[in-house]
Amino acid sequence: MTTVIVAAGGLATGAAPAAAIAGGGDATPQTAPYQVRLDVGGEFVCGGFLRDATTVVTAAHCVDRTPAEAVTVHFDGLDRTRLAQSRTVTRVLAHPGFSWRSGANDAALLKLSSPVTPSSTVGYAVLAGSAPAAGADLTVTGWGRTSAGDLSTPLALKSLNERVAPRGACQSSGLLSFLGLGASGGSSSTLCATPLPGAGFCAGDSGGPASVNGAVVGIVSRNKGCEKPGYDMYTSVSYLHGWLSQPL
Repeated sequence: MTTVIVAAGGLATGAAPAAAIAGGGDATPQTAPYQVRLDVGGEFVCGGFLRDATTVVTAAHCVDRTPAEAVTVHFDGLDRTRLAQSRTVTRVLAHPGFSWRSGANDAALLKLSSPVTPSSTVGYAVLAGSAPAAGADLTVTGWGRTSAGDLSTPLALKSLNERVAPRGACQSSGLLSFLGLGASGGSSSTLCATPLPGAGFCAGDSGGPASVNGAVVGIVSRNKGCEKPGYDMYTSVSYLHGWLSQPL
């Protein structure tokens, strides 16, 4: 999956945020036709997803304080190096409540230079209007690293199945304290999921989509690090639904 900052484990862009998908398998064209690759300054940094014809959703930590002209969005395909379409970006809008320290509201919107047309291989994501139930099957996708010790990123889009954790699970597990977020840092805007041992998102997966029953419920944000025991943390799409749905 994409390069992630693992802020305390990992923001998915390079600190402790999320990275690539470890322990997953190859995605199919139907898994996430809205998946995009974000390049900043010509370098692959994160994932994201198409909200509509002119808007991409990603994690704020991927693009915060980044000029729009430095960002390029690539999509339409499964091979990271052979995506059929790309767009430049004319506006970057990070959530005004985003905090690098707490990880709260880790979401951003990008305005594309020209519209994207849906096809058999390109689609728009459905933003979940309500939080998924604990125990629901969640699918996360990305081009991030497939193991902590491998600095390369895969060519093929990867997917991984996880289980949505009960609300408050991240706090009770001590993950937030481990990440330096305090007892409740970012908790209202956070959705947590449980990967299998040795699996989870990794560097390069940040900003990518996590879906339940076809609707995107989370944006890859952070964890303790690739393949380490514990929860994967996502920005909750339902919590930020109003902000994420705004015209750009």
